[in-house]
Amino acid sequence: MAVGLLAAGLVLGAPAGTVLATRYRAHAVGGSGMAPTLRPGSVVLTEPVPADTVQRGDLLLLDAPDDRAPGPVVLRLIGTGGDRVACCGAGGLRRNGALVAEPYALGGGREFGVQVNPHRLFVLGDNRTGALDSRVPELFGQGDGTLAEGAVLGRVVWASGSAVPAPGSGTATALVRVAAAGAVLFLLGLLGLPVALLAARRRC
Repeated sequence: MAVGLLAAGLVLGAPAGTVLATRYRAHAVGGSGMAPTLRPGSVVLTEPVPADTVQRGDLLLLDAPDDRAPGPVVLRLIGTGGDRVACCGAGGLRRNGALVAEPYALGGGREFGVQVNPHRLFVLGDNRTGALDSRVPELFGQGDGTLAEGAVLGRVVWASGSAVPAPGSGTATALVRVAAAGAVLFLLGLLGLPVALLAARRRC
């Protein structure tokens, strides 16, 4: 029984774990800037994508060199080249004059208005009260708070511990579940191995 569980765990979990390790990048969320979508300590999986394929609303892993946000950060893409983004008068965030529905957003924040230049991105944290994002003009070394498309390190496809489901791919979610199931089976087999060995000795 124990050996069977060990084998089943390896057969089930090893391939999924290999794909996860080679296709995706894991990143731990360090702050509360993406709350409530991502809590501090949440782990996200990201996949590499060409910068010109990202879409408004995507959660992106970004290279943010500012000392107040060292290392990669996760933020939501709000505007791309050519967009006019403004907030937060009557009705909330607007892009090109149209109201943007944001059920994920938390809190308010200061008013702003930005015209996004070509090959630049405007990003915000879901926690509008405490996030370091494009509302801080000097954050990415650009006077308007936008950042270059080249700062995109990946797109979030899965997140742990999310209060609100994050955009993601079904493939990544399925792989995580399969790998977790395989790990559980392997652990059960490992725990049962001493008992199985003791029983075999007694039979001898």
